[in-house]
Amino acid sequence: MGLEVINTKCHRASRGWSQIQKGRNRFCHYTYFGRDFYYAGIIKEVNKHCDRPWNRWMAKLRGDYFNSPWALLSVLAAVLLLPLAIAQTVFSILSYVFN
Repeated sequence: MGLEVINTKCHRASRGWSQIQKGRNRFCHYTYFGRDFYYAGIIKEVNKHCDRPWNRWMAKLRGDYFNSPWALLSVLAAVLLLPLAIAQTVFSILSYVFN
């Protein structure tokens, strides 16, 4: 049974998070990864990648603020409308000054 299946079942379960954590701990209780573990190099690279500040910041940004398509749409609208509002303000000031 893969870890993705376990995570999916855990999220669908109506039990509390403490029981889910206990189940995960029991699942990995007898697992030992020594120095000659086949994926040790890959795990090291992934941990190094995930510990970089930029990657942590992007993961938090995606998880907290861009978790729905409406959030992305609103950011695109803000990026489009903010320069237009600034241009309108500048032209209004220029028309007031030169009239």
